Parts: sequence; C-alpha cells; structure tokens
Amino acid sequence: MQQPAKRRRHECCAEGLRGELCELYEALMASPGLWGKDLCLNSDGMRLLRVMLRLLMEEAPWARKLVRRTWRRPCRETLVRLGEVFYRCPPPEPPLLWQPYEPGPGRRPWPRQGA
Repeated sequence: MQQPAKRRRHECCAEGLRGELCELYEALMASPGLWGKDLCLNSDGMRLLRVMLRLLMEEAPWARKLVRRTWRRPCRETLVRLGEVFYRCPPPEPPLLWQPYEPGPGRRPWPRQGA
C-alpha cells in the first residue's frame, strides 16, 4: 500500500494548500522578464500562470470566478487580488520595468530646458 505524497509547507501559503503554489506566485511576481510594458504578463509569464492556476483549481475550486478573471486579464492588479486568496505574506515587490532617464557624465538632461 502506497503512502500519499507529503506536501511541502511554505510559510506564506494558506493552510491546506501546496507550497508549490506560493513558490510559483513568488516567481511570477518577482521576475521582470515575465512582464510586458503595460504590467501584464507576456507569453512566458502566461505559461507559468497556467500552471499556477491549474494547481489553485485543484486545491481551491471555490476560487473559480477569480481564476477566470485572472486568466482573462493577467495584469498585476488581478494577480495581487488572486494572491490575497492563498498568499498570507505581503505581496512580493513588483519588478522595476521602467528605468528613469539619467544623463551620463557630460550630457545635458532631456528634455532640453531653456534651449
């Protein structure tokens, strides 16, 4: 007789949910390469989101409506709202996608002022 596989526990996951779910959420929220300019997921991020949502539907079928909304609009705000269901720690810091322009040494700031 086989014993059921042990579930890994993650300190930020809600009680009774798999640790992989929270690890995927952290990886998704913290990776700048998975986000587009409009703070929505790109195709690589959507692959990771698909795995995460499948795990969530197996563990918490009552969150189906929120999962559907997240799949249709995979932007940062809907992912943070989804994370409130199962992620008990503060959400990971968003990736810095846009760097402000800083002129190099000996260059004028842009846009020109008083030209």
